[in-house]
Amino acid sequence: MSSGRRGTRLRPGSLGTRLVRPPAGLDGPSRRRKERVMEYEQLIATVRRRAGLGENEAVRSVQAVLSVLGERLAGREADHLAAQLPDRLSTSVTRNPQGRRWDVGEFLKNVGDREQCPDADRVRQHAQAVLRTVAEALDDDERRDLLAQLPAGIIDLFGVPTPRG
Repeated sequence: MSSGRRGTRLRPGSLGTRLVRPPAGLDGPSRRRKERVMEYEQLIATVRRRAGLGENEAVRSVQAVLSVLGERLAGREADHLAAQLPDRLSTSVTRNPQGRRWDVGEFLKNVGDREQCPDADRVRQHAQAVLRTVAEALDDDERRDLLAQLPAGIIDLFGVPTPRG
């Protein structure tokens, strides 16, 4: 298993696991947090397959959805989400400490605008493919924390059960 050293990666199946030390003052100077990282290529390939997209379209869709999702999240949740994504995608997560109060319609409109896709049905299909894939890439605690901040309509796009407190 893991040697416990900073940055150590294990790759059981399709997901890697690494232990990281959060920056001092964020989660405490010595507390370690376990994070899973789905590989970039696998995440894009999964979205491509689920949404029927080419590579460039899939990348654009993933970046658009992550950007809008990050804006919807409040507090440090966008940082926590970004920490569990491949490095090449973590920068797509927009940070907004207050979090926007978008419902599913506004969420999808913003995704469509950023993706430059005027077809609402296609935007929904793309968002579902991305969010379902992202949900699979997150550890259980992070997925629960992320979903707890979202309204039911957006949670439905993830294709996972509603979190219970």
